[in-house]
Amino acid sequence: GLDSPILLIGPPGVGKTTAARIIAMCANCEASPELGTPCGTCATCHAVLTGDVGVYNEIDATKFSAATVADQVLAWAKDRPWEGRYRIIFVDEAYALADAAKRLLKKVEEPPEYIIFVFASSDPILPALADRCVPISFDHLSGAEMLDLAHDVCRAENLTFETTALEALADLSQGSARALVTWLGSVPMDGHLSEKSIIERCGLNWTSHPIAYLLAAARGDLPAQYGAIEEWSDTPDNKIRAVRDLIQHCYLGYASPQRINAVLQPAFRLIPEAHKQNLAILLGDRASALGLNAGAYWSEVTSFWTNAAAIANDEGSLASHITRFHL
Repeated sequence: GLDSPILLIGPPGVGKTTAARIIAMCANCEASPELGTPCGTCATCHAVLTGDVGVYNEIDATKFSAATVADQVLAWAKDRPWEGRYRIIFVDEAYALADAAKRLLKKVEEPPEYIIFVFASSDPILPALADRCVPISFDHLSGAEMLDLAHDVCRAENLTFETTALEALADLSQGSARALVTWLGSVPMDGHLSEKSIIERCGLNWTSHPIAYLLAAARGDLPAQYGAIEEWSDTPDNKIRAVRDLIQHCYLGYASPQRINAVLQPAFRLIPEAHKQNLAILLGDRASALGLNAGAYWSEVTSFWTNAAAIANDEGSLASHITRFHL
């Protein structure tokens, strides 16, 4: 049963609000009176999904004053549900209640038999309120879980996709189910998720710049190295991070003795495999031309770009740093 208030804890975008609505449907589903899996189609399930305030009340505590939120919760708790067995009161981001949460303690501890309280928060809430709730923790999804979710959504919505595009989208969402579903909701009208559409919609068309730099570095062409960096419209920090990550990606995936598929930035999934393999080969050839051990060379190049983050804080210092370590 649902005998105690519930506290959903976890970072934004991991499904806390969705879980609260599922709890509300479980509590009231006409087809599942024993708190089983809700049908999602009966009148009370529909009431929850459509936000019927007679069954399900939801408020984001960050969008109103703490006193207003407390007043509203207490007002809702006076009324029986218009239909179904329970009225579910859901307070999202309950940390914003701060000390106003003290006004809810007695009602939360001894709620009317027809009221179920559900709180959610991405930050700690008043300990006295937390102590009165059953905690349920949420976390970001793993890469494999994100990809599984992406496949499930595509099947449910009859979307077709290119595998690398879907993988890049899963990476971009950084473990947030909400972010992934939002991205998938912006799929072109033709219902096809292509690499081109992901590059355009997600701003991933910058990979040509670090590739151009590394190609120039592999040739030992200093003016071309400058040119690749100067033509790249981004902050020095982002340029440094992108070049460093692409170097590590190429080494770990295509040059190291033990190949590791380390996708350090989602955009790298959209670089053709042949291009990345070619970069690894050319940089390996550069190490040989300089008479350097391949492993030591890759390590030195990675260290150079890692250290650049602490040194090159503008375009001029970045260019000077490149000069000091002319590959």
